[in-house]
Amino acid sequence: MDISRFFALLKEKFILFARFSKQQKERWPAFLRQKAKILQKKLQNFKFKKIISFVKKISKKISDSWKFVLSAVFCFLFVYYILGSLWVEDINVTPAYTLPKEKSDKLEMANTMSFLIDREIDSKMWTPNLPFVFPAYILDNMPNFQIGVISSVRDTTGAIKHFANQTPEQKEHIKQADEFLRYPPNIWLMSRKGAFGLSPSSNAQYRKARRELRKYNKEKYTASAADFTVYLKRLDKSLRRLIQKNDSQIIEHSSQIFDTKADDVFYKTRGYAFGAWQIALSAGSDFKTIIVDNDIYTEWTYLLSSLQKAAEFSPIMVRNAELDSLFGANHLIVQNYYLERALVAVIRIQNKIQEKNAY
Repeated sequence: MDISRFFALLKEKFILFARFSKQQKERWPAFLRQKAKILQKKLQNFKFKKIISFVKKISKKISDSWKFVLSAVFCFLFVYYILGSLWVEDINVTPAYTLPKEKSDKLEMANTMSFLIDREIDSKMWTPNLPFVFPAYILDNMPNFQIGVISSVRDTTGAIKHFANQTPEQKEHIKQADEFLRYPPNIWLMSRKGAFGLSPSSNAQYRKARRELRKYNKEKYTASAADFTVYLKRLDKSLRRLIQKNDSQIIEHSSQIFDTKADDVFYKTRGYAFGAWQIALSAGSDFKTIIVDNDIYTEWTYLLSSLQKAAEFSPIMVRNAELDSLFGANHLIVQNYYLERALVAVIRIQNKIQEKNAY
């Protein structure tokens, strides 16, 4: 079909459509046509100009007042949210748990976990569950850091649950602590999304976990190689999970100009590394004899230094740039480097223990 024929057919169809529309219009009831004319006349007589001029006069009279109100609201929001959140934000790796000078007959890992819970819940403000009325609601990095710290404590209680040298009372206390630590970190007063009614806050549940850990340490604990192996296996599993999480973020989002989720992953991992570092320090005290007997002191100090570096690594701005980028760093890769160092140390320690027990 040539162009001229196509336009001829198009013109014919348009004429037919116009005739059909005219016929339908003539069939409209007379009263509808009359109402339409009346409405059109009213709209023509409606004095829009007078209304616009009236609005302008009112706006001139109240504009100064509104400027003052808006300025006052802006200043209040700035001071309350921006300065308030800066005052609340506290991401640091000090103070750290201080080990006693003399080894006691208690599990120092439990004391350290109790210290970490108190550090994040009471010594600081627990920010992951705060509603919008609090200035810390706008914080992003501190909540993830705190969640990471509590996650490291929760994973360690999961390991201690399987320790062999425990009394029935200790088993019950560590079981209760583990259940309380599995409570969601973002509950303030209301229950979870999709449900109604009041619920215990995350702070209250974690305080209960701390009390259970203190009760656990009212009785003696005797370290064993089997318990040390259980702890190492859980730490191995946790480090692999963190590394995989960072790798997934790098693979899926490093091509983006701005990865807004990279800092969430980074600070959650950093908080976990800090908690794992503190707990590992106390584990070194609890299992000191086993570490010396298996000649793994070098690997153990390598593990501690790797976790410490992962916890202390703190860039001004977290970037997840492409791997071959000349203009941006990838801080998740640097963090993974320290985590993989720690994982290598854990694997070497486990291998040495297995080799020695094999003979």
